Amino acid sequence: MCSTAFLDWCRASGIDAPAVAPAALLHPTSPSHPETNTYRGLVATRPLAPGDAIARVPARLLLSATGSARRCAVLGPLLLRQQPTITHHQTLVVHLLVEAAKGDRSAWAPYLGELPRAYAVLAAWPQRARSALQAPRARRAATRAAAAARRDWLGARGLLRQALREVRGGGDDDDDDDDDDDDGAAPSSCCSTSFAAWLWALGAALSRTMHYRRGDAAGCLTPFADLLNHAAPGGAPWAPDPLEEIAGLERSDEEEEEGDGSGGGIGSGIAGDGALESDGSAYVLRTRRAVPAGGEALLSYGRHTNLELLALYGFLLPGGGAKNNNPDDRAPLPRRRVLAAIADEVGGDDDNDDDNDGDADNSDDADNSDADNDTHLTGTCSAPLASQGGDGEWFVHAADGRPSWALFEALRRRAAAAAAAPPLPSSSLLQQALLVERWLRDACLATLRALPTTAEEDEAWLLLAATTTTTTRSGGATAAAETKDGNDDDPLRIGAECERLAVEWRLQYKRALLRCVARCERALAKGGGAAAAAAAAQGREAAAKALPLPLPLPLRRGRVIALGSGGGGGGGNKKA
Repeated sequence: MCSTAFLDWCRASGIDAPAVAPAALLHPTSPSHPETNTYRGLVATRPLAPGDAIARVPARLLLSATGSARRCAVLGPLLLRQQPTITHHQTLVVHLLVEAAKGDRSAWAPYLGELPRAYAVLAAWPQRARSALQAPRARRAATRAAAAARRDWLGARGLLRQALREVRGGGDDDDDDDDDDDDGAAPSSCCSTSFAAWLWALGAALSRTMHYRRGDAAGCLTPFADLLNHAAPGGAPWAPDPLEEIAGLERSDEEEEEGDGSGGGIGSGIAGDGALESDGSAYVLRTRRAVPAGGEALLSYGRHTNLELLALYGFLLPGGGAKNNNPDDRAPLPRRRVLAAIADEVGGDDDNDDDNDGDADNSDDADNSDADNDTHLTGTCSAPLASQGGDGEWFVHAADGRPSWALFEALRRRAAAAAAAPPLPSSSLLQQALLVERWLRDACLATLRALPTTAEEDEAWLLLAATTTTTTRSGGATAAAETKDGNDDDPLRIGAECERLAVEWRLQYKRALLRCVARCERALAKGGGAAAAAAAAQGREAAAKALPLPLPLPLRRGRVIALGSGGGGGGGNKKA
């Protein structure tokens, strides 16, 4: 927990945060109130106006790859020789492990002692939790993150071994470098060269860093200020509506309410951002909006999907219209499912097109989709989705089920090509829009059917897990050890937390696809009615043209106008 000794160190070190206090101290953990069990979080002790400083951290307390690591008497000289081959992320992880090995001699000892002993970032997930994601793209992202973490560890292990040897006064390195079988487990010591120790430091470097300065890719660790929790930026990105964009039909009031991207006032929760002061003397976080006394001060970590939040921070936000949901979350659609939905209706093999998805595993259900294949593992632990290619742009927005622009354009082009085959009817644009809606619906349904469990089964799993956790907490034996980061020193608990996050992610993924299906069904019903009306009007026009002449017209001022069917001699006017 956030101890009084740590807060005393913060004040003695010059950290200025007079208007906020850790939530863990204001609301002590108790078995009867598990919702107050929070490691991270800062609460305003007085009203804060926009622009007020939440915290001011002296620059000398920041841990960074381009700052404190280079100034380190042990690590700095070694980095000069290793710099061309060591990334900023590797440097920061090594820096953390070196400082942990110093123990009380480290200037950051009180801060390092407050960090969790393990993190639930995607790179540290055990295999069972990675498989529980179910969706092939998500499983591959988790595999990429884990493989990238191992590559970074192997690449920096020599540097780490040298640095730790110097910290220990030139003694032999008796750590078990091959201690990497307990994937995701908390290390017995954070002062070793083992893979478990690397995962601990990597989790801290990924989940607790803030933007430092240009040219530093890893960011900086900011003591005390990194207690701030995340609130997603308000307003989901604009996404097209097939009926609206192709056929020009207006959206209903119900659709306007569902798809406005407001997400229950997400933007109102964002409190501030941080940056170095112009003179570089301190890192300052200021409120962006007013925060009432007793309200939580929040920080926007940036626009991330829930899968990216798992990769970087080890948590995700609620989906759909829930409070504090994630307006930037998305549900990727496998390219082969979309193409299969098109082929089922128009026939033929639609694989030979220019929409390359960049996905090496075209078989969504292949058993080897998590295999350690080089074609799958080209991302990084901080960006496991970076190498996905065009398929990453084929998705639906989780907030309202709308298709992404790339997916919409791909479907629209194919619908136009399909409509161009026969002579175009007068309602061709509407027919194209309905085709897009049907293909989108069928692709979502096919993707859902390919997953091992349904949304209802996932909901039941989470309900049972929550009941079990509540029962454990009521015993009071382990409640105080739990943290909002979802980490403690028990490997079994860490693995269970990762699996719970996986089930929660896949449930939100399925709900997003179901939301898209519901949207498509409403659009098809609305568009089908418009198409029927257009067809009826077209039929009446055709029937009117087929009527024989002369054609009786309504009475006008007591006279009937008759059009003769003869060539040049029209019938004369007759009095009624």
